[in-house]
Amino acid sequence: MRFEFSGVPAKWFKFRILWLLLERLDVDVCVKDPGYPVDVVLHGKIADFVSVYLGHALWREMVGKKLSIKGDRDLVRSLPGWIRLDKVVGRDFPVVRPAA
Repeated sequence: MRFEFSGVPAKWFKFRILWLLLERLDVDVCVKDPGYPVDVVLHGKIADFVSVYLGHALWREMVGKKLSIKGDRDLVRSLPGWIRLDKVVGRDFPVVRPAA
């Protein structure tokens, strides 16, 4: 899976595109193209991805509006489970929204 982040500060520009390699027993993050076919591409502001991961926004509310995901339909649908959003935001962890 390839993440294409916008809004990355200039000093961290080399981290604008990252690859996440997921295998059943192993996970790896690459800053250089590992050379494998890309099954899913995610694009959006890095702040929006962080907001979802921290529980300040819901995945389902961001996808299609602020976050773009392209790839095989079944893989895209199962994506939240791959990146363990169920362990970050869910029944046991209510969404925390910033004060208005």
